[in-house]
This record gives sequence, structure tokens and C-alpha cells, in this order.
Amino acid sequence: TIIARTYMPVEIFFAAGMFYLLMSFVLVQGFKQLERWLRIDACQGR
Repeated sequence: TIIARTYMPVEIFFAAGMFYLLMSFVLVQGFKQLERWLRIDACQGR
């Protein structure tokens, strides 16, 4: 495993946590934009 080879478990878990945080932030922002776009289309009767 990466942890066994590098002896740096905290840094590996921190990097994985930051990656997860970034991916979830991007997904949440994308869904906010999608909801806003769908709400505008629904209000205009499209």
C-alpha cells in the first residue's frame, strides 16, 4: 500500500480528504446551477 511504502499515513489521509472535499464541492455547485437552470425554464413554461 502507499502508506506502507511512504510511512506517511496522515499526509495520505489528508490528501484523500482534500480530494473528497474538492469533488463534493464541485458536485454541489454543479447541482445548484442545474437546479437554477431548471427552475428558470419551468417558470418560463418551457
